[in-house]
Amino acid sequence: MSESLFADLRDDAVEYLRSGVSVSLSGLPGSGRSALLRAVVEQIAGAGWETVEIHGSPALRSRPLEALAVAGLLDSRAPGAGTPVSTAVAALHRAIAGERTVLVIDDADLMDETSAGAIVAALHDRPVPLLSSTVIARIVPEFSLAAFVRPGVRLVMPPLAFGDATELIEQLCGGPVAVETAARIHAKSGGLPGLMEAIIDNGLREGLIAERGGMWRGAPTMWSPRLAGVVEPFLQGLAPSQLDALLKLSLVGAVDVSVARQLVAWGDVEALDERGLLAFASADGAVTLSVYPPLLSEHLSRDRMGARRMRVLDEIDATLADRRAPDRPRPPIAPGALDAAGQGGYLPRRGLGRPATEDAENRSSLDATLNRMVYERLTAESLVRKAEWQRRQDAPAAIAYAVSLMALGGDRGEIDSVLATPSARCDEKDRALLSVWRALVLASAPGGMDRARAFLAAEREHAGEWAGLLDANLAHLAYVYEATDPDEPLPEPPDGAPPMVAGTIRTVRAEQLLALGRPAAALDELDLIDDEDPSLLQGAAPLRTLALVLAGDLLAAEEEARGRFDEGISRLDPDAITAYGYALALILVLRGDDASLRDHVGILLSVGYTPLRHSHFHLGALVAAGRVAAGIGRKATARSIADQADRVVPTIGPLPLMTSIQARAHARLAAGDAPPAVAGDLWAAAEEAVGRGYAVNALMLAVRCLELDPDRSRVDRMSEWGAGAEPGGLAGVLVEYGRALAGSAVAEMLPVADELARLGYAGWSIRVQIAAAALASRTGEADDAEIARRVREQAERLGGAYPALVRPLLQEHALTAREREIAQLAAQGMSNGEIARKLVVSTRTVENHLYRVFQKLRVEGRHQLAAALEGTAS
Repeated sequence: MSESLFADLRDDAVEYLRSGVSVSLSGLPGSGRSALLRAVVEQIAGAGWETVEIHGSPALRSRPLEALAVAGLLDSRAPGAGTPVSTAVAALHRAIAGERTVLVIDDADLMDETSAGAIVAALHDRPVPLLSSTVIARIVPEFSLAAFVRPGVRLVMPPLAFGDATELIEQLCGGPVAVETAARIHAKSGGLPGLMEAIIDNGLREGLIAERGGMWRGAPTMWSPRLAGVVEPFLQGLAPSQLDALLKLSLVGAVDVSVARQLVAWGDVEALDERGLLAFASADGAVTLSVYPPLLSEHLSRDRMGARRMRVLDEIDATLADRRAPDRPRPPIAPGALDAAGQGGYLPRRGLGRPATEDAENRSSLDATLNRMVYERLTAESLVRKAEWQRRQDAPAAIAYAVSLMALGGDRGEIDSVLATPSARCDEKDRALLSVWRALVLASAPGGMDRARAFLAAEREHAGEWAGLLDANLAHLAYVYEATDPDEPLPEPPDGAPPMVAGTIRTVRAEQLLALGRPAAALDELDLIDDEDPSLLQGAAPLRTLALVLAGDLLAAEEEARGRFDEGISRLDPDAITAYGYALALILVLRGDDASLRDHVGILLSVGYTPLRHSHFHLGALVAAGRVAAGIGRKATARSIADQADRVVPTIGPLPLMTSIQARAHARLAAGDAPPAVAGDLWAAAEEAVGRGYAVNALMLAVRCLELDPDRSRVDRMSEWGAGAEPGGLAGVLVEYGRALAGSAVAEMLPVADELARLGYAGWSIRVQIAAAALASRTGEADDAEIARRVREQAERLGGAYPALVRPLLQEHALTAREREIAQLAAQGMSNGEIARKLVVSTRTVENHLYRVFQKLRVEGRHQLAAALEGTAS
């Protein structure tokens, strides 16, 4: 297990111990608490401390003092006499006599009470810090080492966030892992690293996880009976009624607490919660619970059919029979009937949402189980849709079933077959609707737009008054997968067009306007949509949020996006999670709020299910995740994300962040590639984007390019791209930001930085000020130290990751002593070889230093060095 995953906890524990404070590491089986304990021991031993180690064991709990004897602390030949306990205390006194000593007890909750009592007595006389590990228990037992040792703290081992989990998963697999596979492993394990290791080890051994096309991918199910041994420690010590309760809750899946109260005794629910085996969430005023970690639930629900299981299934059926909707048949109770709850109507439609409290432990466990909860909901819905489709065989049932298959990543051939079946006997409207979805399936395959275009052209002959619906959806597919023409937008809806046709046309017109940087005009189109059609409103709603973003109203956009994103999680709705998750990621990128972005993309990608029609939003989310990974130095993760972005169709989309080359740029920068070379590729992608009519995406790529290489010749080109955009929106801000990055006068740059800060683009404001400080250091136009001081204060006020952004950027623009020395020699006319001989370094070293000098001073060659060095701060 990578030590970096819990580096902060390790460092905190070491600091506490060195200051004489005892530390108790608490976590579930598989949480990594023993591994962390070993890392703490290694670090404190490296600092010159001695450690005395004892291990608790369930096999020794009935044998007083045996744990101390096994640790070699009791020696019958040792001097002194007395009772066995007093002898043990004396032995402990001798063992911990050193001034810099730590007593270490792994699995302290498994110590027998006599040994624990002797340890407490010994520490009372000779107070040395105690480092212990225990399993999570919210009710402290009558005798607890941690409770009797003072001063002391408890450090809880949290489940891994999705980003950290992905890093560990890729380390264990030995290469990049598909996002959906990583999400499922993260979900099954509940974020517990020990369970992740077991799932992956077993998956690799049994072929359930395999490398295909340079990417590790998991089978539809990665469960194996061999994993049973990994989860059995969670069941140790459970009373029979508690085991029954856990089995019932595993079989019904996520369930409303009101239903849980009928299924199991509340005392058993409390006992399971105290063991950390339940996760609670609230949504729409209701509280839902599920078994945690999900692998435990899967083990119990897949276990063999035996007497206990048969009895429990009968009890579930008898208890919940009266809760079924009256028109639903009594569902069969059978082994592995994981979806009985969803089919029988036991699970509330509202699904799981935010934690029932702000408890960090509960929130982490819920985020870790999001993938499983979404999967359960989609699977249950797909089974219902399939049954309806088999019974009705009509267009609405076919579309509903096909959409559910798309969300689960179903086979394209099967989806197309479902959509094709009822076409021949449909009216014009239903046939047009079926054609729209079939065209999406065709277009989403690599090179599929030609096939989609030909298919819709043929279907248009049968569409009648619904032909406009096909035209609008062809324009939408072109907008996502190819280009949008600013000179030939989709025409206005014809007079008398059905509301669905008119609304779809206006939605697509709004999309096109957003790509061109005209959010106000896009909102005008959306305002004209018939508000009586829920399906139209649902499709248009994310565009309204994105229009706020592109209009530059980040505050209102963030409030809207957060609310809708949380609502999507509450409903376990991949459509809302993907669309609004992208919008929120874009807002956080624009703000430069990398701390919030890291938390957000972890949740967003952990869902693991992307609706087919939202692949461009998924691409944007991957680019944001690549930024996070590169920003914290996760090279392998950044590279894996870039590999997955390259596989998304399309690889370049209509809105900011929707460019796979941008994900690749993050990975290259993390790997140490030269920024100007990366900037050159980004600029080529920006040229391609503007050629496709994606003006705002092109401008976003261009400013990223200027952040890496402030080439002034590119600013005029940016101004041309933004000429067709509405004034006052994001497009105009991007142009001004780019101009300031490549600015030649501090007096012009700082007001732009102030305006960016006022508008909410804090990260960009900081970057402009740092560029201004670098320029001031070369020209003497202003006090560069004062500008640096101001930007540091701004970053400290903002908090989060902003201070971490400022420090390296300031260092980038300040010449080191060696760089200044080499630059001065070069300015005097010395060649690289002469400089190398004078300073006794290699010629390559001189070249590297000069390269960095040219970048920092923004000069093109040696002939400009003397003027640039004049007046720079040393």
